[in-house]
Amino acid sequence: MLGILAPLDMQHKVDSRLKSLPWHGSMSRFPRVTKKGEVPTVANIVKDELIIVGIDPGSRFVGFGAVRATVQKIEFLSYGVIAPPEELDFNTRVGVIAKELEVLFQKLRPDVTVIEHVFLGRNADSAFKLGHARGVAVAAAVRAESEVVEYAARAVKKGITGNGAASKGQVQTVLGALLGLKGRVQADASDALALAFFHARNLDVIYRLNRQMKEMES
Repeated sequence: MLGILAPLDMQHKVDSRLKSLPWHGSMSRFPRVTKKGEVPTVANIVKDELIIVGIDPGSRFVGFGAVRATVQKIEFLSYGVIAPPEELDFNTRVGVIAKELEVLFQKLRPDVTVIEHVFLGRNADSAFKLGHARGVAVAAAVRAESEVVEYAARAVKKGITGNGAASKGQVQTVLGALLGLKGRVQADASDALALAFFHARNLDVIYRLNRQMKEMES
């Protein structure tokens, strides 16, 4: 595969004897893009595990990070960076990113794809290019029938470290401890992994709250 800096690491063993989760309803496989800040409810989930992929889009580097979420734990699966050759023009780089993301989604087959909410700064050209990269990521997820959600970077930082203004290094340190990662993770991949972990934790919180409510009603 062209441009992948870190290989997919899918060799982590998972206990296949997990019991089915006591969640009710039916889950549609048709993808949807949620509004900013909206958290999908677990009431529609009937699977005993979810594969969640975070994507940190960019025109030069695209970070990705994947976790497996069950009612017992959130488990690291893979991370890496898609880096098209620098000598390529912008349109060709976008094409490379599209192809690499297609391969990535075929390998991971994520149930949910989490993408960072775009912050439009003063540089219109940068925002334009970032929008292209983000659009490619959303399209790849939709083609793979993966649900798409988004979060602001500040919300993710606060959810992981307790501080919405935390540095990338602080997020990496806390995330590494939570997922048992060894060594330093490249910044773009770490940002993507943080998105996936944050969403998985949100789902876990909602599930536990729903369970408490059911226990109180019974």
